[in-house]
Amino acid sequence: MILLLLSLAAADPQTPPSSTTKPAASAPDKPVCKQFPITGSLVGSKKICKTRREWDDERAQLRASGTGFDACANGGVGGKC
Repeated sequence: MILLLLSLAAADPQTPPSSTTKPAASAPDKPVCKQFPITGSLVGSKKICKTRREWDDERAQLRASGTGFDACANGGVGGKC
């Protein structure tokens, strides 16, 4: 009888429940805050909070418009400088 119970227990190991949800860190609606320095101040900064989706949309718009930190790197061709 004991041998039967041991063999059944060994044949059917319990598997941990798998998580089907995504981690909260990659959620597009999770708020993300960034600190930006204030020009002319040694210690001042401005904190801006947006959702991850809003930051991604803003980044995509800046890349599409061509107005970024390196917009004048090509010598101002295209009239953007």
